Amino acid sequence: MTPILIYLLKVAFSLSFAALFFHTCLKKETYFKAGKITMFSLIVISWFVPFLKTSILSFENIQATVNELDIFIADIAEIEVTGNGVVENKSLNLSLILFSIWIAGVIFRFSKIIISHIRIRSILYQGYEIERGKQRIIVGSENISSFSYFNTIFLSANDYSENKESIVTHEKAHIKLRHSYEIIFIEIIQALQWFNPFVYILKKDLIDIHEFEADNYVLGKGIDCYEYQNLLIKKAVGTGSYTLANSFNHSSLKKRITMMLKPKSSKSAWLKLVGVIPVTLVSYSLFASQIEKSVNISNETELFPLTGNSDNPTSLNKDKEDTSKTETNFVTSSKTNYVSTNDSIYNQPEVMPEFPGGENALLHYIASSMKYPEEAVKNKIEGRVIVSFIVEKDGSVADVKVVRPIDPLLDNEAVRVVKDMPLWTPGTVKDEKVRVKFTIPISFRLKKENTQSNTNK
Repeated sequence: MTPILIYLLKVAFSLSFAALFFHTCLKKETYFKAGKITMFSLIVISWFVPFLKTSILSFENIQATVNELDIFIADIAEIEVTGNGVVENKSLNLSLILFSIWIAGVIFRFSKIIISHIRIRSILYQGYEIERGKQRIIVGSENISSFSYFNTIFLSANDYSENKESIVTHEKAHIKLRHSYEIIFIEIIQALQWFNPFVYILKKDLIDIHEFEADNYVLGKGIDCYEYQNLLIKKAVGTGSYTLANSFNHSSLKKRITMMLKPKSSKSAWLKLVGVIPVTLVSYSLFASQIEKSVNISNETELFPLTGNSDNPTSLNKDKEDTSKTETNFVTSSKTNYVSTNDSIYNQPEVMPEFPGGENALLHYIASSMKYPEEAVKNKIEGRVIVSFIVEKDGSVADVKVVRPIDPLLDNEAVRVVKDMPLWTPGTVKDEKVRVKFTIPISFRLKKENTQSNTNK
């Protein structure tokens, strides 16, 4: 369940970038079709970006930085060690609760879609049909705003007798431009991302564009602009509309009139569409699955500190074992020779590594191996230590690092237990064993009675 939550979070952040870009840069432009294509493209890209792979080249002597999103995700799957030696696995409960909340929200949103569809169909059945062809026109007695739904137009009796031409032309535009299909699409996205406020902004912007397009279509048919605007003002106080319907008074009156009077966007305004490229690249670099490619550096390599003098390079000898642990940042000269190991490190392979016996066995291992340091208990030291490590192709654990330290006493104990882990079942990509990076949070918590007893002493 945790991988699903990770995926949804990455999609949410990617969609947020897309929504902010569209809302601030493209919403007010008059190239409506290009704007919608851009919006839908960004939405689709946001859902596929987490499945893409991006390579990060890292040298063995450079300390890898930790992605804050990964740490946040790691906090969801937390193992807690208490002062009396009890180990609790909080990952299952927390991830299950979050997943259940998401499922409940999805069910609620899809229920609203279904209910809206049923209510619209019931209204259409209650009216009487006056025209059948490519578009059906139904007149009813319901006191609601006129709307279109796929190839059907609903008119209230009052609109039919007073404003038939303008309203029918407007709703035919919605049908011709297939706006109902686009509404269904954005509703599904909203249902799956109901917790993301930026999706609601995207939906509102899409509805506004639908009305701008329909208004533009009406004026293009020769209907007087002044009379049409008066009709909009008159209908602006109409009763509510339905979620899936393209209602005549669905959008803000002021925005619609402003857009009607606005001249067409200049050619230079089309350059804003180029902004899709950096938005896509940002989403790709942040939320695509990262593959770290290890590169061994031969003893002939010349390295230069970033803050040092390039005329005085520092040679790196092969027999210095501690060079891979240095925290100094280096860049290489043009004379650098590389010997690639071709060993990529995956964050999310097709099949994740598994501790022998599964998650419960991992919990049991930590419970039997982890010891809360006595000095830490005495000094009331507690907190969450996040440890990263790599499960090698042979299942062994390597490159154990503390990526979020608390105190050396707790840090060292967490590292010791991780280093002593038995062989894992390695992860695979296309049935080939690969190296996989793991991040595990271990939370050290003192029981209240321990804290109180130390205080009394």
